[in-house]
Amino acid sequence: MRYLALFFAASSLCAATYNCSITTLANNNSGAIAQGYNNAGTISGFYVSNQAYVGFVQNPSLGNFTSVVYPGGANTRLYGINNNGVAVGDQFFSGGTTGYFTWDSTTGNFTPVTVPSQYHLHGVSGINDSGAISAVITDTTDSSASQANAIINPDGSVTPIPGPSFQPGALNNSLEMVQDGNPPQLNNSSGSVIVINYPGYYQPGVPYNVQGSALNNAGVFAGSISGGFLFDSGSGVYSEFFCPGMSRGQYGSWVAINDSGGVITPFGIIGTPLPGQSQTALSSAGINFPAQQVGQPSNPQTVTITNTGNQRLDIGLIRFGINNNMTVGETGCPPPPGSNNGSPASLDPGASCTVTITATPTVTGQQSTLLYIDDTSPGSPHTIPVTVTGNPPNPPTCTVSDTNPGPPASVEFTMSDVVYGLRSVQLMQSTNATATIPPIFPNTSPVVVNAQQITPGQASSVQFVAVNNAGGSTTCGSNFAAAGGGSVSWIGLNGTIAGKPAVASNQGGYLEVVARDLSNQVDDIDQKTANGSWFGWRSLGGYIAGNPALIQNTDGRLAAFARGTDNALWYAEQFSPGGTWSPWSSLGGALGSDPVAAVNADGTLDVFVLGTDNTVWHIAQTSPDGAWGSWSGINAVVSGLPAVVRNQDGRLEIFARGNDNTLVHAWQTSPGGDWSASSSLGGYMIGNPAAAVNADGRVQAFALGGDSSLWTIAQSAAGSSVWGNWSGLGGTITADPAVAVNTDGRIEAFVRGSDDALWHMAQTSAGSPSWSGWTTLQGSF
Repeated sequence: MRYLALFFAASSLCAATYNCSITTLANNNSGAIAQGYNNAGTISGFYVSNQAYVGFVQNPSLGNFTSVVYPGGANTRLYGINNNGVAVGDQFFSGGTTGYFTWDSTTGNFTPVTVPSQYHLHGVSGINDSGAISAVITDTTDSSASQANAIINPDGSVTPIPGPSFQPGALNNSLEMVQDGNPPQLNNSSGSVIVINYPGYYQPGVPYNVQGSALNNAGVFAGSISGGFLFDSGSGVYSEFFCPGMSRGQYGSWVAINDSGGVITPFGIIGTPLPGQSQTALSSAGINFPAQQVGQPSNPQTVTITNTGNQRLDIGLIRFGINNNMTVGETGCPPPPGSNNGSPASLDPGASCTVTITATPTVTGQQSTLLYIDDTSPGSPHTIPVTVTGNPPNPPTCTVSDTNPGPPASVEFTMSDVVYGLRSVQLMQSTNATATIPPIFPNTSPVVVNAQQITPGQASSVQFVAVNNAGGSTTCGSNFAAAGGGSVSWIGLNGTIAGKPAVASNQGGYLEVVARDLSNQVDDIDQKTANGSWFGWRSLGGYIAGNPALIQNTDGRLAAFARGTDNALWYAEQFSPGGTWSPWSSLGGALGSDPVAAVNADGTLDVFVLGTDNTVWHIAQTSPDGAWGSWSGINAVVSGLPAVVRNQDGRLEIFARGNDNTLVHAWQTSPGGDWSASSSLGGYMIGNPAAAVNADGRVQAFALGGDSSLWTIAQSAAGSSVWGNWSGLGGTITADPAVAVNTDGRIEAFVRGSDDALWHMAQTSAGSPSWSGWTTLQGSF
């Protein structure tokens, strides 16, 4: 019969849509409290009259009401009532003693409830159809025993319930007893325990305010959190229900449930399940917000809730799980017009409402939580994962200007953050200079610091770090020229990178940088305007094994290339100039080096790598901004990363270190055409070369020589196959050189010195064989 009862209970309770009504208890006598509710709709409980308790039973549908007073008792209270109309209660005699009884509503007879002398009875609560009673006892033969829950059997014997003792509630025909603990649980005489943890509410260390002591013969428990819910102990299924038009505070907890699923609160609110079934359909299975800077709210996204069933759908609460590293908010799906504050929204079949959701990361990295929708359809609470990635906040800006060339020299620093506001500005280092930092208030205003040289003619330097209220920081400083006047200023762009950055210019003239981060993904950062301040770092995803390359398509879109962990070439590109980026795609290949990108004369991109066979391979677009062709080998056996430039006539030329440590080069025989055989330009180099084109069209190559100084060699004329001799440019270099062409046509070279600072030198005029001396740009690399 247990399983049969569960089957019929599940059939009658498949809908958790309820109508609720308020019943006048005990003919409106004061202090009336309902305690029991049986299948016939009969209510048992007690009220207050002349400062004494009086028991009662009533059936609202039949209109009857009966007061129950135990003969000779000063106070009488009734608790649970079974389907035979028998209630269990207690009474207080004038002498202060307490007695327990059952009362048969059909005959009006009282029967005392006693326990064997081994036990002391402290209270009774529920009664099942066989007359078994849930109770609290003490074993008087055990001096260490505390109060425990027990079942008083119809023959008067006692069956203790193992486990902790909470307030006992109803007892059903399967001898399951509900204990109203925190959280509630179902116990039986065999020691089985079912803890009632409503999904999504329990968090370690967080109070679990579930209430309820109601249980029917089908093993269905009725409890309350944000509204009402049912728990089927046989199937383990939870179902939510609410009282439309009533707030949670009005109906409190459910004290009894009958076998038809009808429930009642202590204050006389009766919930009646409706036929039919509501169904919840959600417009989204998950919400993944675009990456946001820490502390900045996302643009809102929406989820539409639709009732696709044939019964009213009640929505009691829309809530989020706990994640202290993000803040989330939602609006929408309001309560129906005219309802009390805190009551649920209700959707008729076919109706819908929309929830608007925002997320704000408070730390960097991916953060996630769950959106819970507590409603009255099967599967409640329905959940939607919500994810947002916190990017490092934009750092404060810092501009440096020479206010007095001296001597003595002075330099002015202006630091500000109009978005987050400055939290602090700290002087980190000062040599032969003084600087006073003014108070930071209000914190969104710029902070101006003037650094003054102490002794003219001697080198001076200062370095500051500015931190905003989101934790973003900028390091900026200046090195005064020894004679006073002129300064070199490094500005920190933050980020945490694990390799060499690559840089290219967007269509609008502002720079964009990509680099591999510590998780081997690709991050990028770009200027807000040409020559302006910078945005914060953001992730472009991917998973790479080297340093990326960056180049601009003819339509203005940037494209990034990198060697994947599978040693294939992977690429991503902007969807529009300066816009968002595509996912990464593989171009195949077998790479033994990082890629190098160049633009052919017809505008197609061409990417070069050192293959695993120690020869140079390349792959090119079949048309400008178009699809990609196949990999092709270049007959050049080398042992390092190639450098690529475009001759004045449009032919690409590559340079790399050969196996014999000489400089090897090869070139297209026509723009975009086939490639020549490789040949050596001699020299003795270590590391990877660099190359640039002079103002007169002559290609010039640079390499770190075996003596740790910089060496260079150039074509005798633009496009010529004849080259000049190697020439030493001096310096003490500890890394591969980088070269660029100034707007006036002068080539400028940059290297890392033995002091780990950045050093540079430039041609004295465009195309000149003479060069300036080496000058430090400071820094530490």
